[in-house]
Amino acid sequence: MSIDNLKFTKLCHDLSKVDLFGDGPPLPPYGNRPTVTKVLAAVDSGVAALPPVYQDNYSTPLKAALPSTLANPDPRRRIDALTLETVTGVVYQHAAGSGVAPELGRFLAVISNLYRTFLDGGARARVNLPSVEVVPPLAVFQSSGANGPFTIPVDDREMQFRVPVGVVSLPSVYRASRSSGLPWRMRREGTTCCMPMMGSSMN
Repeated sequence: MSIDNLKFTKLCHDLSKVDLFGDGPPLPPYGNRPTVTKVLAAVDSGVAALPPVYQDNYSTPLKAALPSTLANPDPRRRIDALTLETVTGVVYQHAAGSGVAPELGRFLAVISNLYRTFLDGGARARVNLPSVEVVPPLAVFQSSGANGPFTIPVDDREMQFRVPVGVVSLPSVYRASRSSGLPWRMRREGTTCCMPMMGSSMN
C-alpha cells in the first residue's frame, strides 16, 4: 500500500501537538490502594464485553491468579502498580463506563491487522518458525504516558498468570481525539508500519 505523503505529513503535524508522556483516562477503578475485592470487581465490569475466547483464555485464568499475586508476602513477587493496571485494564476498559471502549475497539482492530500480517501461521510455517500465539493480543490504554508504549509477550503472561495471551499497552494520551488519535488514524492512512508499540517490550 502506498503512503499519501500529504496525509502522513498532516498526521505528524497533529501528533506534534500531543503530549506523548502525559496522563489520560481512565484511572484504575480500584484506586491507589487496590484490594483483591476491588481489583476483581474492576475486572468483572468488563468481562461480558470480551469475546468468549478471551474470557476463557484471559479473564478467567487472570482472576484465578490475581488474589495470590496481590497478597504475596514477598514484595519482589507481588504485582506492581504498572503491571496491575496493564493486565486488568485490558478487561475493565471494555466496560461501558470506562470512557475509552470505542477507541479501544479501534486500537484492537489495528493490532489484529498487524497480528495477521506478521504472525500468520502459514507464513511462519514457510520459514520453519513455530506458532507461539494462537489468540491475538489484547490492548490497554495506560493512564500514565511515562513508560511509553510497550508490549508484554505471551510467554511472560503464561509464566506469571497462566494466561496464553499477550498485551499491547499504549499511553492513553495517544488516543488524542477521534480525528487525530494515533492507532486508528495510522490504520486509515496506511502507515501502521510506523506503530511505536512494536518497538519495546516489558519484561
